[in-house]
Amino acid sequence: MGISCCRATGTFVTQKLAAVALMATLTLGSLNFGLMSQASAQTLTDGSKPVLTVGLSSMNELKNDVNYVTGLIGRPEFGGFFGVAAMAYSQGVDQDEPIGVLVSMGSGAPEPIVILPTANVKQILSRLEAQFQEMEEEEDGTIAIGVNGMTIYVQQKGKVAVAAQSKDALALVPKDPKPLYADLAEKHNLGVRLQIQQIPAPIRDAFLGAMRQGFTQTMQAGGDPGAADTAAAALDQIEQLIKDSDQLTFGLGIDAEAGALVIDTSYTAVAGSVTAAMQQGQRPIPSRFSAVIRDDAAAYVHQAVSISPESIEQAQEGVDANLDMIRNALSQPGALPPGLGDEALGYIEQVAELAMDSIKEGKSDSGFLVLAGEDKLQFVMGLFVSDGGKVEALAKDLATKIPDDPRAPRLTFDLETYNGVTLHKLELDVPEREDEARKLFGETLEAYIGTADKAVYASFGKGSEALLKEFIDSGASDAGEIRPNAQMQVTMMPFLELANSIEADDVISNVITTVGQSAGKGKIRMVMESIENGSKVSFTVGAGVIQAIGAAIPTPGAGAAPF
Repeated sequence: MGISCCRATGTFVTQKLAAVALMATLTLGSLNFGLMSQASAQTLTDGSKPVLTVGLSSMNELKNDVNYVTGLIGRPEFGGFFGVAAMAYSQGVDQDEPIGVLVSMGSGAPEPIVILPTANVKQILSRLEAQFQEMEEEEDGTIAIGVNGMTIYVQQKGKVAVAAQSKDALALVPKDPKPLYADLAEKHNLGVRLQIQQIPAPIRDAFLGAMRQGFTQTMQAGGDPGAADTAAAALDQIEQLIKDSDQLTFGLGIDAEAGALVIDTSYTAVAGSVTAAMQQGQRPIPSRFSAVIRDDAAAYVHQAVSISPESIEQAQEGVDANLDMIRNALSQPGALPPGLGDEALGYIEQVAELAMDSIKEGKSDSGFLVLAGEDKLQFVMGLFVSDGGKVEALAKDLATKIPDDPRAPRLTFDLETYNGVTLHKLELDVPEREDEARKLFGETLEAYIGTADKAVYASFGKGSEALLKEFIDSGASDAGEIRPNAQMQVTMMPFLELANSIEADDVISNVITTVGQSAGKGKIRMVMESIENGSKVSFTVGAGVIQAIGAAIPTPGAGAAPF
């Protein structure tokens, strides 16, 4: 019987596996952001777990979500094109079941396995038979297909078909493989899970050895001992991270019900490892600066989290290595004018010492807020420090270095003390030619700095003094509400209104109308939370943002957009 898989299908599978490998590599490069999904209890038949697992949502769900997004951007015909193409290439596939890809390394080399939801794979292959190089059905029902000079083996296992480059790989797939990947496709259109500890230790060690060898050769060629020490410390941390890492997960999904594009990531370390201790030491704490979290914010960033002893130690090593590199750079002939290098280094060392003293307090607490709108831009921030008095002393010392120039900023220290915070004022004349800046800030830009025993504040913009005092007052009212470790939110509408008030634009006006009709006014949100031995990060892009992109794209035949 001559049944085979088309070359296009073989190439498609190969390209998909390559894309998955690239995604896993990119995810590994951003380990600090991590992902939430728990590892499935399901294993392969040899008791191991796949090194890499990919779950793709059902074709029906994928088509519905693509239709939703293309409708948001005002191009529903694109969703129709996708649906037609998907139907042409997925005939015979169960449209309501997810697709899975597993990569095992039981043999010491990657073995990709594709799992397709179909009850009759022979029917699918028969339709594509003419595009195969060769095909043979073996006595046990396995179908061997010649594709681009290699053989792919396909087996029917219940309601799914399994394809791999060896029969041994097919034997690794359990009778019901769906639990291996279904959780990844349940909440996302695409889910990826990387089990780092399933990579054989010799392969991990070989990778680390090659990385260290390449580093050594690069440093020998560079000849900068300061940079070498810094890079060596960073390399040690990367090596520790790779050895301690357990699981990475990535999920990309379209949530039509919530009206958002969702990206979830998570990272976990091996229980009992140094990295796990660092992750476990990060827990939400009461915050002095939580008032930045407000509904009318154009943007805010907030973090309030404990810092583990292991993280403090690692931070100290990093600061020391960077200071050594800076000292070496400033000591080079001609780096700075005579005497200036020592002075600059003195200030840098003071800042580094203050930063480390703050970290050694075992917590990080900060908040940043931007308010914007028509002819309006304000900013306020607060930051925990170990000694606000040292910050004030450093600022006063630096102020003596400001040149005697009428265009230079004017500083007024010890303006007043408000609720335990000493306020200082900075004024800067806005040149007459800067019409847009004067429209926002007036003839003089005013900024305020506040220093307290354990905090530093800053604000600028019209009305920034009142905004700063309001922010200071709010710090005493935090009731220790449990919040995420860190969170960020950006809302498009206030920035669009600001841009349009500075210089009116038809395209911006059109986007404003579109975003104004959306529920979230164009929000982008990020939340970071702790999980056992790790952390998870969720990004949400609201429907208003997607609609804004569509509104900014010129309609075919209408000409290019003004920007």
